[in-house]
Amino acid sequence: MKKINMNYTTNEQLWSIEDLAANHGYTKTNDCYWAQIFENENGDQIITSREDTASADPVADLAALLDEAEAPAETAEQYTEIRTMDVFTLRGICIKNHWYTRGTCDQYGKLFDRLLQDGHPANLTTAKLAEIAADIMAHSDMEPDYEMEDVMFTLAADCITHFSRR
Repeated sequence: MKKINMNYTTNEQLWSIEDLAANHGYTKTNDCYWAQIFENENGDQIITSREDTASADPVADLAALLDEAEAPAETAEQYTEIRTMDVFTLRGICIKNHWYTRGTCDQYGKLFDRLLQDGHPANLTTAKLAEIAADIMAHSDMEPDYEMEDVMFTLAADCITHFSRR
């Protein structure tokens, strides 16, 4: 629950504040000569009071505060995650974990080609990581309890991750 405290000096300002509050879904819940309380369905409150030291334009001040409060928050849908990995990192992972020991040089080269798209680092989506992990598992002597998810996790942990706005 948030509270906005607003001072006004004239009845005309109060009436404009009442209209503005109503237009933003607030209802007057308490009223006495020198103070009013407006509340919306979320329990947010605007508390007004008559003061000689009020801002020159309390209605504009309140409008700015209400518009700011209603502005949509940044959401995950506004961002894109891009994961990349270079050949040297993938080679290092394979060496460290004793992976791809049953693959030929040509097969190893094709594994590295999966990291590229049109000569540039490819976005390693979940599907792409699964594809690379399946290739690694097909050409490696894995422990019997080592699962595809384990290989994917190891690969993802060493990816370079970028976030950008859409």
